[in-house]
Amino acid sequence: ILADRSQVVIPSQSRVRIRELRRILLTGAIDYRIEVQKGRLETKVTPVDPPSGRYRIRTPISMTAVRGTEFRVSFEAERDVAATEVLTGRVGFSGPDGSGALELDRSFGATLDSASPPRIEKLLAAPDLDEPPPVQTRYAVEFRARKLDGAIRYRAVIATDAGFVDNVAEQFSDDGSFALNDIPNGNLFVRVSAMAPSGLEGLAQAYSFRRRLAS
Repeated sequence: ILADRSQVVIPSQSRVRIRELRRILLTGAIDYRIEVQKGRLETKVTPVDPPSGRYRIRTPISMTAVRGTEFRVSFEAERDVAATEVLTGRVGFSGPDGSGALELDRSFGATLDSASPPRIEKLLAAPDLDEPPPVQTRYAVEFRARKLDGAIRYRAVIATDAGFVDNVAEQFSDDGSFALNDIPNGNLFVRVSAMAPSGLEGLAQAYSFRRRLAS
């Protein structure tokens, strides 16, 4: 959680560098600059006030600039592809120098590589879980996502809070079946989303459940 109450969540197997976090004393404006070097970053941004403030998230080949919204940014170094997915509000998406800027609205995403211009597409809908059990008592916590047209992969995240800031586990699945081990007891939340062939992650749906390992 940053000083202006914006939230930044870094999933597993990601590398993020904080380039700049400052407030200009003369005007009170903030200037945040964060770089995703590998993997992904999820953020919920407090509306920037005054309007001169800046909140920028870069990858080696793209830049996302925002004023009060919720979105995700990712970079796959192996494919040299950057992506931005907008969950609420609107963001600007461009090359690292600000060239070819696009406006992305809620439920849309864009991908960019070093050889092609940005490509925009509508995000996949949030998949449903197939009869998620309210209590999980087995060693592995198991869920199954219903098949979603256009999805080639699914992602599940388990957290201790409904805002998915304190994440305790994450898993990808090609067929929508999940079995996550070493999940602590307590009241937890699971969030599931689907991945498109472009690599864009779609909208997510969250469920609550109780973990009570039967020993």
